[in-house]
Amino acid sequence: WKIECTIAPIVLAIVVMLLHAAWKPAHFRRLRNRAMAKGWCAMGCAFVCFALGLDERNDPIRAMHGGWHIFGSVAFFFFFDSVSPPPAALADAANSPASEHAADAPRRKSS
Repeated sequence: WKIECTIAPIVLAIVVMLLHAAWKPAHFRRLRNRAMAKGWCAMGCAFVCFALGLDERNDPIRAMHGGWHIFGSVAFFFFFDSVSPPPAALADAANSPASEHAADAPRRKSS
């Protein structure tokens, strides 16, 4: 196992993100901070699980490696959720035929 094979893709992804932020800063203004913060908390847990999972003698059933995948997936969900759709997409969705039919649908009575 080579640490370079783990670190290189992470560094490359960070560099690509920073270049994208410099090229299109308006994209980052669409981020919702609460979901992004939850994503980074989950990613922090994923990094801890990853580091602890490297010790195969103390983690013979690879539970920490599984934690890396679980928390990484949760982080991805929150990162994906943190991006607000562009205003044009919201306007298109509001004017779609599906939204017109939703207004005609019968509503359930709440008790």
